[in-house]
Amino acid sequence: MNRINKQLEAVLDNICHQGCTYVRQCIIKLKNDELINEAHTINIDEQQIILQELVSIMEVYDMQNH
Repeated sequence: MNRINKQLEAVLDNICHQGCTYVRQCIIKLKNDELINEAHTINIDEQQIILQELVSIMEVYDMQNH
């Protein structure tokens, strides 16, 4: 994981605590430049960081579950 600030870390934690299905939904929305509930206080660049982090997290999760 890249070095991220506490605000972004909190956003990631909040999203991940909702479960894999929710994380995947957030990834799709962010890829489509849609705003997700947890990201309303962060800018577009930070949303892209969140997207990259979520994709990385799910890649690791998917590798462990196959």
